[in-house]
Amino acid sequence: MKKALIILMFALIVVSCRADKDYLSIAVSSEPSTLDMHVNTSLIARTILVGNVYEKLFVLDQDGDVRCELAEDYALSGDGRSLSISIRDDVKFHNGEVMDVEDVIYSMNRYLDYYGTSELFVGQSRFKAIDEKTIEITADNSLALFPYLIASSPQSAVIVPAETLLDDILSEGIGTGPYCLSSWKSGEYIELKKFDGYISCNDNSDGVWGKKSASIPTLRYLFVPDAVTRRLGLESGLYDFINDVMSQDAKAFETNKDIELLSAGESGMIALVFNKKEGLSTNLDFRKAASMLFDSENIMRACYGDRGYSTHPNYMEIEQSEWISGKDNPYFNVNEIKARALLDGCYNGEKVRILTSNLSNLDKLALAVASDLKKGGVDAEVIAVDWATMLEMRKDSSSWDIFISAFSQVPLPILKSFLNPTFPGWIGEEETELLSSVNSALTLDEAVEAWKSVEPKLWEALPVYVPGHYSTEYASSSKLDGVIVQNGFYFWNVKFI
Repeated sequence: MKKALIILMFALIVVSCRADKDYLSIAVSSEPSTLDMHVNTSLIARTILVGNVYEKLFVLDQDGDVRCELAEDYALSGDGRSLSISIRDDVKFHNGEVMDVEDVIYSMNRYLDYYGTSELFVGQSRFKAIDEKTIEITADNSLALFPYLIASSPQSAVIVPAETLLDDILSEGIGTGPYCLSSWKSGEYIELKKFDGYISCNDNSDGVWGKKSASIPTLRYLFVPDAVTRRLGLESGLYDFINDVMSQDAKAFETNKDIELLSAGESGMIALVFNKKEGLSTNLDFRKAASMLFDSENIMRACYGDRGYSTHPNYMEIEQSEWISGKDNPYFNVNEIKARALLDGCYNGEKVRILTSNLSNLDKLALAVASDLKKGGVDAEVIAVDWATMLEMRKDSSSWDIFISAFSQVPLPILKSFLNPTFPGWIGEEETELLSSVNSALTLDEAVEAWKSVEPKLWEALPVYVPGHYSTEYASSSKLDGVIVQNGFYFWNVKFI
């Protein structure tokens, strides 16, 4: 901490000499693990790279409607099983090459190969070229919801030059966005520079869709995991924007006229993901017992303090009211008597291993989870590691029983990563079959109605326990205008006032 303050004081001297504002300094709490967005599920990677460096065929506007970005138009067949997409002909990659059908097909099919949830939509079907401007995919299921998947899935359906994907490895961070990747110094920063050849998909804007002016020519995302250092940097002017504002800092910022708090509402959820592949958590009675030992209020407070969260078990955020079933989850409230009765038949003193990262107080949350289990007579230990290590460890089913992570908001419940049968936790055929009824809907309204009967059945199957949802707050200099807050934070239309 002392070292961080010394570095900060030195930086303040430097920033005080800065005569212009031709770049933004954005302090973020974590670092992306890879440039490859087809395989990366982290929100910070999407926030830094998707929309800035990489773009997709579709995005969602502020109201959650599908809009064309690199696509020019799209159409569904009458039975909903074929989707054709025409692509724009005025798009250039950062290397100067024009985006063509080959790039789009190569990128989209690779994305489908890596993103397990896509199988619920398209099975083993893949895109093919219809002509030099049009691609098409045909599946056995309805594709009515497929554009939402392309627009918003946690593993992003970005379009990159086909030649950068040789041997199925992304070799360069080249995209079509308003900013080019200038440099990435691991552990320190990512810098993006304005791409002069960029052409927006529209002259208007609505949330992340539309016009991108890149009015600030350089964006510098600095990796600052310590919340105190982020706060001091913003207050001093070293940083123009910070993410993951802590509860105590938010209170102080409310009375500071030089700082503006930005709220994103319920931006996502905390999930305790059970290991259904091997070990103690494969037993449904154990999962039920554990769930009835968890005190959701104490768990969420351990991470977020006295603000910035809500406790409800729904898989979707409360603002997405159309998806809320209004039913009760029988395993959400503490019931130690019932929990102990179930444990008598399935628990023999094994140590429950709780895996999480030390990012944004998740380790403190994990300690609260372990404490709840111990109160019920269950031995538990917390394995808290850095984010990148956690991502790797959770792939090994032999190394954990429960892993804890935050999951950002998505427009469709079937896009929750933990409902992907290949995602760590490894849901089974029962859950997959339940989700198919949502996926096969011919309209969004039909999908909503199907979900309201599916969610209570998922509560019974217990692939995860949801203690609550977090309400993200960011903070920026009050001189900054035009920050887009939509499942992340974006600066392409920002200006200083």
